[in-house]
Order: sequence, then C-alpha cells, then structure tokens
Amino acid sequence: MKLLEITKELTLLHELIGEELTEDQQAQFDEISNALTAQLESKASNIVQYANSLTTDVKQIDEEIKRLQDLKKFKKKKAEELKDFLVYAMERSNQDEIRTPTMTIKLKKLPTKITVIDSTELNEKFLRVPKPKAPEPEPDKKALLDEYKKTDVVPAGCRIETDRHGLNIR
Repeated sequence: MKLLEITKELTLLHELIGEELTEDQQAQFDEISNALTAQLESKASNIVQYANSLTTDVKQIDEEIKRLQDLKKFKKKKAEELKDFLVYAMERSNQDEIRTPTMTIKLKKLPTKITVIDSTELNEKFLRVPKPKAPEPEPDKKALLDEYKKTDVVPAGCRIETDRHGLNIR
C-alpha cells in the first residue's frame, strides 16, 4: 500500500473514533489501526533511509565536483606552462615558425602590457572609480598605456612589457 493510501485509511479510521462501536467492531478497528500504523512506520522508515541515501549521494557529488574542478585547474595551468615553455624555447633558438606534418606553430607578437606596481604613485588622471563595487579608485590601465605610447615614458609605479609573445597553432 502506498503512503498516501495509508494516510487516507488512517484518517478515515480516526473519524470513526467518536462513534460508539461494539466489541467486535472495536477489535476490528484496533486490528486495522495497528496494521495501518505498522505500515506507516515501515514506509516512514524507508523514506528516511532513502532521504539519507540521497543526502550521502549529494555529498559524494560535491566531493567529485571539487575533485574535477581541481583537476581542471591543474590541467589548465599545465597547458599554459607548456605553451609558455615552447614560446621560451622558440625565442631562445630564434625560431619564429615550426612546421610539422599536422600543424604549424608560429610566434605571435602580443600587445604591450602594463603592470601597476604601486598605484599610490600614479597621477590622478590615471585613476578611475570602478562601477559598482570597489570604493577606492583603481588604475586605468588603458589610459596609462595610451600615455606610454604617446610619450614613450613609463609612468611612475608601472612596469612596461613590450616583447611579449604567444603561440598561434593551426
């Protein structure tokens, strides 16, 4: 019998409690009530066990998600390190291009990058207030880079990287 059916039967039985019953009817009532209560207890026990099983599954899934995220992070970092190593090797050996039967690997010039070392040394015109989040101004790297390109002078508190390379793999 399903839990909903057991609940309906017990509800009907409890509605009969107020009525006067003969001894035989009372014995039948008690027998049915006890049987339904036992079924309800069994169903309740099974439901709780199944819910606990699902909770355990959820914990295992969370652990597996964390493991996979860590694995993804590791593999992403390893791939970047390998590409950086290849760029280094190609630069050191003066190779701009490597051709293989399956692919062509070329060094490509990356845009100039600016790294702000100390934002307190920056001129105010190079600071911008970010949209909703941070209360203090943050460096405006685009304005700093534009200024560097115009004047060819590294702004105070900055470092310029011009000889950056990446890979173009086809």
